[in-house]
Amino acid sequence: MKFPDLYIIGIPIYVLFGTLEWYYVTRKNKQFFAGRDAMINIALFVSGSLIGLIIGGTIFFVWRLLYAHRIFDLQYTPYIFVLIFFVEDFVMYCNHRLQHTIRYLWEMTHVVHHSSEDYNLSTALRNGWMRPFGGLWILWGLLCWIGFPPELVVFQTGVSRIYQFFTHTQQISKLPSWFEFIFVTPSHHRVHHARNEIYIDKNYGGILIIWDRMFGTFQEELQEVPVEYGILAEVDTHSIVDVNFRGLRNIFQDMRRYGIKTLLYPPGWKPDKQKVENT
Repeated sequence: MKFPDLYIIGIPIYVLFGTLEWYYVTRKNKQFFAGRDAMINIALFVSGSLIGLIIGGTIFFVWRLLYAHRIFDLQYTPYIFVLIFFVEDFVMYCNHRLQHTIRYLWEMTHVVHHSSEDYNLSTALRNGWMRPFGGLWILWGLLCWIGFPPELVVFQTGVSRIYQFFTHTQQISKLPSWFEFIFVTPSHHRVHHARNEIYIDKNYGGILIIWDRMFGTFQEELQEVPVEYGILAEVDTHSIVDVNFRGLRNIFQDMRRYGIKTLLYPPGWKPDKQKVENT
């Protein structure tokens, strides 16, 4: 079965709504829009997409290989689209949570996305060059091994990516309570990008917030605790090279000090177990 390429379709969506947000913020709200930071986000998206194109073929080959040895032969019937929606979103939750709890994955795949102190739709495009090398794409490969066709997995990850784009904004307040209870909203994801102590490592969901509610990682956005965006350690650079490789440099420094075990501990771990800044 042939599916539309949502990764290509997403580009004009990102451009259109990113431009509309910029216009609304700067012209209507008369607020400052960090253009330089947005340009870094766009540059990271373009360069990261090129890297993804180069490596994506290898990843898809592995997925096809796993599908060739699938456990179940799932057919294209209506139920498979419902099932992949929930299963893929749960994998997204697990993937996202792992990236926040294992130092190697945090530095390799995710810290770049959280490193901006601004928060707008362009932040959704802010992903590091090293993300494909983290290896977490194998989790989606397991879906192929179970029996979901690789083309369907790619399609559903594209749906998730486009949905998550719209959660990266400050221009939408809380949505109706029933929607906030089931789905990830901009309010939920603002919490996820916060460095306030009460908000750190919360709301990992991609499309559904129910996983966070089920596994104790949900935190509502509180009016009395305004969100402060970014990571605990200040990122004082506008170089996309520095932004991408700063995490690796920190890993190597701590490996020399504390050994290879630092790769598997949470971000910010030190032998004295004191709470320190995320690096």
